[in-house]
Formats: sequence, C-alpha cells, structure tokens
Amino acid sequence: FAYVVHLRSFMVVWLSAMPFIYTPSLEWGALPVSFFIGYALLGMEAISLEVEKPMDRDFNDLPLDDLVDAMCSSALDLCKDYELVVPEPGHARPSPPPTPTPTPPTTAART
Repeated sequence: FAYVVHLRSFMVVWLSAMPFIYTPSLEWGALPVSFFIGYALLGMEAISLEVEKPMDRDFNDLPLDDLVDAMCSSALDLCKDYELVVPEPGHARPSPPPTPTPTPPTTAART
C-alpha cells in the first residue's frame, strides 16, 4: 500500500511539473507531449496494479474457477474410463485387496 501511495504522489508532482519543464524548448507542443507521456505512465501504473493480483475476481482476471472445474471433470472422466474407484468426499479410500502369497514349488519324488 505504501508503495502505491508513494508512486502516485510522485507521479502527480512529476506530471504536474512536466509541462513547465518542456515549455521553454517546445512552447505549445509541451501540452500534447505532456499529455501523451502522462497517459502512458498512468496506463502502465494501472496495468501494474492489475498484474499484482491476477487471481482476483475482476472481469479481466484468470478464470480459475472454470479451470478447476474443467480439470476436475476431466479427472473424473479418466477415472470412469479406467473403472477406477472414486472415493466419496470425506470417506476413506478403500483398502486394496490382499495380494496372494506365492507358494513354494513342490518337487516331485524320484523313484
């Protein structure tokens, strides 16, 4: 928060003084030059504020809810294709069936 306040305060002072700095060399051309420089800097400042929070819920942020829903439905479809057991939420995963122990080979008696 302090960074944004400091940045905006400095930009207001700098953009206010800029026409007076360019007036001796550009005369009336200082106004459009100051306008375009101010527009560019204020636009970059607005973009930087949006880039700070890409996971918010504004109209121009990443649609994380939609992405998560799509991934979950794809994962469930894969489980159905391979007939995997999908545990219900809040339930423990079923234990796998016990593996059979191998029996040692028997040797036939020689006669």
